[in-house]
Amino acid sequence: MAALTKVAIIGASGFLGTKLIKKLDYRLDSASSYEVIGTYYNNPKEGMLDLDIQNERAVTNFMKEYNPEVVVISATIQGAKCEEDPDLAERVIINGAKNFVRACSSSGSKLIFTSTDYIWPGKESLEESPYTEDSPPNPINVYGYCKTLAEEEVLKLGSNSLVVRLSSMYGWNGNKERNSFLGFLKSLKGEIKMGTYQRKHEVWVDDVSLAIIGLLTANASGVYNIAGPEMLSKYDLTQRLLKLCPNITRVIPDSNIRGSFNIPKNLPMSTAKIESLGITFSSVEEAVEHILRQTFR
Repeated sequence: MAALTKVAIIGASGFLGTKLIKKLDYRLDSASSYEVIGTYYNNPKEGMLDLDIQNERAVTNFMKEYNPEVVVISATIQGAKCEEDPDLAERVIINGAKNFVRACSSSGSKLIFTSTDYIWPGKESLEESPYTEDSPPNPINVYGYCKTLAEEEVLKLGSNSLVVRLSSMYGWNGNKERNSFLGFLKSLKGEIKMGTYQRKHEVWVDDVSLAIIGLLTANASGVYNIAGPEMLSKYDLTQRLLKLCPNITRVIPDSNIRGSFNIPKNLPMSTAKIESLGITFSSVEEAVEHILRQTFR
C-alpha cells in the first residue's frame, strides 16, 4: 500500500474545512489516500487541534510536530467582520498566511490558500468578459484587500504554492455543523426577501472540496478559479434551494439588499483553466438532488 499523504486542514471545523475533511477521508484509492489533521480556533471540534494562526510560534511548533506534506488554509474571517475589525482581519488573513509561508518554506510543505472573488471590484454589466486567473486584483473592501496581500505572500513559495479563488459557497454538512447560506435559509419561515444587486458564480461546497483534492492530486501550483456554472443572485439561488427549505413560502426579490459592507456588483469568473484538468462543477439543481438523496437530514 502506498504511503499516505499527510494533509493539515487549517480551519477544519468551518464550513469548507468540514466538507474537505469528509471528502479526503472518503478517498479509498490507495494511490491517492490521505492522513488528515484538522485544526480549529473559535469553533472547537472533537479530534481536532487548537491552533491560533496569528501566533507565529504556535504555527512553527505545529509544523515541526506534525510535519504535514500539504497545508490547506481554509481558516478566514467573514467579510462583514473584516470591515468591523480591519486589524483582526490583517492578523488572521495576512499574518496567518505569512506564518505558514515561513513554516512551509522551512519544511518543504505545499501550501494551499483559499482566496475569494472579492479580490476584484466587480463589473457593471453581465455582458463584460469574466475574470480569469490573470485578471489583476483591485479589491473594494477590507476582506478582498487582505486576501489579495495573503495571495502574494503564498505565491512566493513558487511551485509549492496553490491559490484557489472561490466564489460564494452553498451546501450542507449535516445537523449541528456549519452550513453557511443553506443553514441560514433553513432557519427562516414564511415570506422572505433576497437580494438581486449582486450576481456571482455560487458554487456547491462539495464541488469546491473535490476541486481542491483534484488540484492536489494533479500537483497543480499557481492560481485557479473555482466557481459554479451560472451567474446567480442570492434571490436566484434561494429560489433553486427551496426544495430544501419547506418552511419558506415565498421569496421576494429586493435590489436594495446589499449587505453591511461594500460588495462588488457582478463577479463573472472563468473556470476554463481548472476545467482543462477535467474538473467540472454541478448546477444548483444537481447539487439539490444530491443533497436530498444523500446528505440532507
